[in-house]
Order: sequence, then structure tokens, then C-alpha cells
Amino acid sequence: ANYEFAKRTYERFRKLHEADAVSEQQFDEVKTKFEAAKSNLKAIEAKEAQLIEKRNGLLAKKEQVRADLAKASAHLSYTYLKSPVNGVVLQKLIDKGNLVTPQTPVFQVGSYPLKVRAFIDNSYAGKIKTGDTLKVKIGGKEFSGKVTEVDRSADPLSHKFGIKVEIGSADAIPGTYAVVEIPIKTEEELVIPISAIYRVGAIEYVFVVKDGIANLRVIKTGERIGDKVVVLSGLHKGERIATSGVNKLCDGARVEG
Repeated sequence: ANYEFAKRTYERFRKLHEADAVSEQQFDEVKTKFEAAKSNLKAIEAKEAQLIEKRNGLLAKKEQVRADLAKASAHLSYTYLKSPVNGVVLQKLIDKGNLVTPQTPVFQVGSYPLKVRAFIDNSYAGKIKTGDTLKVKIGGKEFSGKVTEVDRSADPLSHKFGIKVEIGSADAIPGTYAVVEIPIKTEEELVIPISAIYRVGAIEYVFVVKDGIANLRVIKTGERIGDKVVVLSGLHKGERIATSGVNKLCDGARVEG
């Protein structure tokens, strides 16, 4: 504002001086004041430029500090391990001072709800399905579990296949041993002496004795147990059959005794 006022005053007096309307001394006084105001303005502008440069330097330093802080925070976060699940540490896999990489396992963690991994004999294949309810015993306590996973194939060496059974609110520590009870459906088997079988080629027969008459009937046998065999079909419990001399009998022959 002082510079603008001094400039206007100088311009006015310069014109008056050119017209010999003011004295040389008056013009020199106004000119001196104008030059002083002009010098002050330049000094202020230079100071302002210095301040702007200093401010820009401080802002750049501030951004650098922020970047360093973010980098330090990231490095600090690498010193902490956070489990992706809630659970219990079952095993520490490294010791203090060990060198680890992002793929190195450091802890084994057991999570809830508990899942029991069991391996079942291949003979039960197809009998246990996802959604089935099984009994699980852990440390003398019995729980009810639900089958959540059944392997599609058995291990070629052990001939066993794996299942997973989820236990809802079991009061047990992950990593402990458990016993899974597999229900066995018992069926009464019909067993006859091998000597009662009469063979014609690959077909097996028995002579069913009724009212003293031997009637030839086709049967299907299964597992052999010593000198006896399991009858799968063709014969019913309570029916009488000839157990000896069957090669000498024929269909419709009379049998005594």
C-alpha cells in the first residue's frame, strides 16, 4: 500500500516537474521516498520468496517423515503374528533366533468348533455319509458329532479312508486324541454245512426236505467258515435240508429220518 501511494505521488510530481510546476527539491524528495518504497517492496518480496521456499521445504520434509513413519510401521507389523482363526496353540514349530520366510509354519493352532479326523476300514465305504451323526469319546466324555467330510478314496497302503466329524460345544482341548464309534448293523446269517451243497457246474443246490420228499433248490452262497458256508439267498431259516449223501439224491426222492 505504501509503495502504491509513493508510486502515484511520484508519477504526479514527475509530470508537474516536467511542466516546471514544482521545485527540483520537492521532486527529489518525492522521488527519494518512491525509491525507498520500491526497495522496501523488493526486500519484502525477497523475504516472502524465502519463506515460501522454506515452507515448501518443510512440507517436503513432512511428507518424507510420513513415508518413513509408514515404512517403520510396516516393519513393526512384521514383528507380530496374527492367527487367522480363534483357537489354541497346539505346538510351537520354531525357536527364538530361527530364520523364517513367509511360507514357514511357526505354530500349529487348533480352532473351534472341534473336528475329529478319523480313518475307517475300507469295508465301511458307502455306509458312512456326510450328515450322519456319530458318537465321539474324548477323555472319558461322550459327545455327539456330525460327519462333515468323507474321503472319496481309500489309502492304497492302509486300505482305510478318512472322515471328519464336527463336535459342536465339546469341552476338550484341540489336538487331543478321540475315539469315533461306528455303528455296526448286525444281521443273523444262515449257515449250512458244505456237505449239504449239490453242485452242477457253477450252480449250487440244496435238497430241501418237506414231508419226507427231497426238493432240489438253487441257492447262492457267500463266505465260508471252516466246514460251513453262509447262504445269501434261496433258503430260509427253519427249513430242513439234506446234509449228507446229496450226490445220491434226486429231485423228488423220498428221504427217511
